[in-house]
Amino acid sequence: MHELPIVHRTPAERRFRHVRLAAELRDLAQDFVVLHGWDVGGQKNWDFPSSKFCPLGEYGALADINQAIRLDPTLPQPLINRTAIWRAKNHLDRAIADGSEAIRLAKDKPPVNIMTPPNSVLISAYTHRALAYEAKGDYARAKDDYNATLAIVASDAGSKANQATAKVRLSLVSDAAAPIPRDAPSQMTPVPQQTGAASQPSPAPAIRGTRMALVIGNGAYAHVKALPNPPNDARAVAKSLRDIGFIVSEGVDLDRAAMQKMTRDFLREAARAQLALVYYAGHGVQIDGRNYLIPVDVELKAGGSMTEAMIEMDTIMAGLDDQVRTNILIFDACRNNPMAQQVASAGSSRGIEGTSGLAAPSSLGSGATLGAGTLIAFATAPGQVALDGEGANSPFSAALSRHLGTPGLEVQQMLTRVRAEVVSATKNKQVPWSNSSLLGEVYLAEK
Repeated sequence: MHELPIVHRTPAERRFRHVRLAAELRDLAQDFVVLHGWDVGGQKNWDFPSSKFCPLGEYGALADINQAIRLDPTLPQPLINRTAIWRAKNHLDRAIADGSEAIRLAKDKPPVNIMTPPNSVLISAYTHRALAYEAKGDYARAKDDYNATLAIVASDAGSKANQATAKVRLSLVSDAAAPIPRDAPSQMTPVPQQTGAASQPSPAPAIRGTRMALVIGNGAYAHVKALPNPPNDARAVAKSLRDIGFIVSEGVDLDRAAMQKMTRDFLREAARAQLALVYYAGHGVQIDGRNYLIPVDVELKAGGSMTEAMIEMDTIMAGLDDQVRTNILIFDACRNNPMAQQVASAGSSRGIEGTSGLAAPSSLGSGATLGAGTLIAFATAPGQVALDGEGANSPFSAALSRHLGTPGLEVQQMLTRVRAEVVSATKNKQVPWSNSSLLGEVYLAEK
């Protein structure tokens, strides 16, 4: 089994980077609101096979793009935009056809607009067609397109971000046992809770419209201080998500191999989900400005290879980065520098004790997540420590599991309630923190 590739992004590379030839499209911002503005609880939806609500075209985005293509059929960018819409509507053959034409046009007539970075359109076209091939289950052609994406010289942050996604997706499809059939079943088979290094069968493939969650709680650390509550936190959050209809992959006390496998399986299946949610409770560290999640068997020793045994947050984000899906990432872990003698020191915080505390992640603090349609929440603010708690759950996860299933509560309002409850429970010692690039209201539980 391949391991998740390491993806390093600068803050600029994590910024949203899609349409650059906005002149061809009317009300482009509204188009992307459409792409991410559905009510996930079921009030608005795409015309998926099981949907009974508003198709995308009724909002005008598809009509606008069709008009742009009619006005100038030699421009590849509107075709790329329509490729994304077809993928969101699960019309994969149409997406592939538009992506193929966009690639041909970008090769035959490279954009001359000075505002368009060299090769950016071609990289975007290959990436979108690869995602369509992957969703269809044609892994061979998806791999060809991901390799083509990586072979092109990227000259701008957006293209480099596309290549980071291509790098992770290529690793995932290369490791896949078999292509996903086009007529995949309408629901995934839930994954049993996974503990330790034991492996479980991969779930059946999801179809577009599925809401999926990856939930991991690590507490039984072998070489640093153990945390009693993360397994309880993971179980509580997983139950809350299942109760509102999520298909949950759940893991407790995972070593490196098991954590890699579960993460890879989830990223692979999430390619065809409508909403992907990641929840992690346990130890986390920040090293050189990058955030890492810690398996239970990791030994934190100084050296260049130390981070290879961890799961980098940027890699998960790159694997999920796709404008047709809403991503919610929730981390109940402190992130600080572990390079200190007292890595096994006593205490009830979720950071590995070190000489320096948490530095604010610049990519998030500046307002840049990984793209429109993403929300990232941390159990504590930059520079602070997430508490494990004195009861059966951490203060953050206890509040989160209570509010996740509240009907009709928009996700950011839900996190506001969680924040207020945590601040009160910890007597102002812990203030949860979040960053969002969502362009519409997202409801996890039906109104």
